[in-house]
Amino acid sequence: MNCIIYAVLFLCFYANVVTVEAEPEQIKASSYLIEKWKQWYKLNDFNHDGMLSLADPVLFENYFKGLDYISDQQLKNMTKRMDWIWNTIVLNNNTDISKDDFVDMMSQRYESDKIAFFELVRMYITEWCGVIDLNKDNSLSKSELLMDMVAGGHNDITKDEDLFYSFQPRNDQIPVHKMITSFIRFATEDVESKSDIFKNALDSGV
Repeated sequence: MNCIIYAVLFLCFYANVVTVEAEPEQIKASSYLIEKWKQWYKLNDFNHDGMLSLADPVLFENYFKGLDYISDQQLKNMTKRMDWIWNTIVLNNNTDISKDDFVDMMSQRYESDKIAFFELVRMYITEWCGVIDLNKDNSLSKSELLMDMVAGGHNDITKDEDLFYSFQPRNDQIPVHKMITSFIRFATEDVESKSDIFKNALDSGV
């Protein structure tokens, strides 16, 4: 009888000590993030045709080709960076991509590996800043940011200037690292209560 009691007590003790490892919770993109990815898509639709394709960076590059003070080497570096951004991140080696497919692609990247997605966004905006930081001083002037916006088909100068000043520039310069961290927050942060410079600007119609 005592053996039975001891066995029962042992099993009860063992059941309390041994923990069953729970399955990892699956990461899902929130509706708020998906909304921002749709805005990201629109931001890259430079020719406003509702489809992202290699025609968009060509339009962007053509704007700078028309500027006398942009050197051939600057244009070459710009084209190289733009090709990488579009083929690797935006189009994922497709010739074009619709808004729904873009959002699905971002959702799959985010949900399969959130850390890798964060790094992907960091590479995207770092390369982008390398495109528009024309004098390579690790800061963006108002003229550099406005040229970027106009080249990308965003021609409302007042709203473009509002975007610039929303970064609270010092000496009329936005540090590149501030632009990078702000865009990473825009593309990866799913908490709506946190401030978001890019989201606010795009909501205003930039």
